[in-house]
Amino acid sequence: MDGKRTDRRTMYTNRALKDSIIKLLRDKPVDKITVKELCEAADINRSTFYAHYGSPADLMHKIERDLLRDLEEYLADANAGDGAREMSRRIAILFEYVARNADVCITVLGEHGNVRFQRELMALIQNTGILMAANDGDGEKIEYLIKFIVSGSIGVVQKWFEGGMSKTPRETAEMLIDFIYFGLPPHVSAG
Repeated sequence: MDGKRTDRRTMYTNRALKDSIIKLLRDKPVDKITVKELCEAADINRSTFYAHYGSPADLMHKIERDLLRDLEEYLADANAGDGAREMSRRIAILFEYVARNADVCITVLGEHGNVRFQRELMALIQNTGILMAANDGDGEKIEYLIKFIVSGSIGVVQKWFEGGMSKTPRETAEMLIDFIYFGLPPHVSAG
């Protein structure tokens, strides 16, 4: 019985710390968050914090690792088939995941997010093949295209957050697919 209580306490502590750092990161970067303010926000004492983490950056690193691992598992089932329709389905799955985990995703992809994490997220999305249905042609050009699509996709997610996620995950995915396959609408000029 004591083990279950300890597990629940640990789960509560981790949840309180995670929620608190996510809230604090909306106002400042992790290197400006002190253990004291994090503990106050989570309503735990410093010794409890140090029993789990060495610094707020360590806590954030764990949150990022967990997010990447969870997303990788989530996307593993989404990789099947080719073509625009299948890619749209896979991207919609990605947007649905982001919507369900919006509090963390908004923070890690936001103004005070970690650029290294964003690069790791881009690499994960690239490596899952979720954004490329075909790999024909010049290998180097394909690498540039994938990087362009993944970077743009993260930008679309960030814009979606800024707009309060007013479009559904499927609508946003379809818009992204239109950008990927058809580029800018004819009435939008570069000049």
